Amino acid sequence: MASVTSAGVGSGLDLEAIIKATVSAEDTPKKAVITQRKSALEVNLSGLSVVKGAMSAFQTAIETLSKPTTFNARTVNISQPSGTTYFTAEASNLTAAGKFNIDVVSLAKGSRAVSADAAFTSSSDVVSATGGNLTFAAGTKNFTLAVDPGATLTQLRDAINSSSTNFGVSATIINTGGTSPQSRLVLTSNVSGEGNDLTITGSSAEFDKVATSAFGGGAGGMQIALADKASSAKIKVDGIESVSDSNIFTNAIQDMSITVSKETTVGTPIVMNVETDKAGVKKSIESFIKAYNDVVGVINEQTAVGGALQGDTSIRTIKNTFIRSLSIESNSSGNIKTLFDMGLKMDKNGLLSLDSSAVNTLDEAMTNSFADIGNFFTSSTGLATVFKSTADTYLATDGVIKRTTDSLNERLRAVEKDSLDHTYRMEQFEKRLREQYTALDVTIAKMRSTGDYVTAQLAALPGFSKS
Repeated sequence: MASVTSAGVGSGLDLEAIIKATVSAEDTPKKAVITQRKSALEVNLSGLSVVKGAMSAFQTAIETLSKPTTFNARTVNISQPSGTTYFTAEASNLTAAGKFNIDVVSLAKGSRAVSADAAFTSSSDVVSATGGNLTFAAGTKNFTLAVDPGATLTQLRDAINSSSTNFGVSATIINTGGTSPQSRLVLTSNVSGEGNDLTITGSSAEFDKVATSAFGGGAGGMQIALADKASSAKIKVDGIESVSDSNIFTNAIQDMSITVSKETTVGTPIVMNVETDKAGVKKSIESFIKAYNDVVGVINEQTAVGGALQGDTSIRTIKNTFIRSLSIESNSSGNIKTLFDMGLKMDKNGLLSLDSSAVNTLDEAMTNSFADIGNFFTSSTGLATVFKSTADTYLATDGVIKRTTDSLNERLRAVEKDSLDHTYRMEQFEKRLREQYTALDVTIAKMRSTGDYVTAQLAALPGFSKS
């Protein structure tokens, strides 16, 4: 609001204090009402945000329990010596449960080619005077390298290693030293699998020393020893051999992946158990209980007397709907008809917990009626299916929480507009007051000036006395 501090100069009255007091008397109570309304709405929105957060967490938890794959998940336990890993394994939902004896017979490896004895005496020896192309291949992979004229052995090594199209060939140079020094080019391929040996061919006979096949036919100077040939990985599953070009077996056991890293001792297989992941299911049920309790607890807190959402019937409806949904009975056959048949209980506030004294505890139900638990949650009329639909509805773009949030935000915008309008009105009110008091100030100043003039004239008359 405007602030003019010259009011009262002419009259000598403290008009500035009078203006401020008058404006404050008009402004303060109305501003307090607006502030209170705004604060209440912000508290409502904050409370609603807490409810929405709890609902979102519940939505995630119930989403997991609504999927049949949750109850088909597998866990893999491998009895390996501490500190030693012969292989790792991952099972899918389709992997058959069972016990398997695994032997890692051999690991897959790529091939290794070495230049012939006395082919090069120094790493600075020229490979090709005129230059050309070298083509490298292994299995289904290949790349071609352009070699510059006069390229040395060192430059060839660097060109191979830095090639952007190199599929996995590593080049090194080993210098023998001694009285008859040699430089041996070593090329190692990462393409494993029997029959996938590295081949190198050149565009001219100049490259024969660094090729596995000579340009005119026959063997080149790069040689692959028997022990350096590419080989496949082999494992035995309950005595049945399985072969893989790599160290990963994607279907040696149907719908399962096994990655080998170390050969086992002959005659000492490693035991692997594939089981239904009941511990994971139990954890999912416990997550559901916590998420459910968080929603109900938050609603209890926010709608209680003095709570941010006190009296909000739409939010209370969420809790009532949740509690009613707990009484759903499964239409599938089996021992689990309701949530309470698996060792859960509910207190007077609508909160769930595991009942260790129940006739059928959760652990017992998991042991004796695991398939029934899965049907209870995931069937078309199952608890998780119903709860998921309920949560999705409440959190939808046109759901109760969104509609309530939009309504509160609309009211908050209206309050903010009222605040701006009130500020404008107070500015205009103060402006009018100043105009009125300025006029009064001028009038009093003129009257005082006139009085002073009359007094001065009278004082000039003969015989005039102020007394």
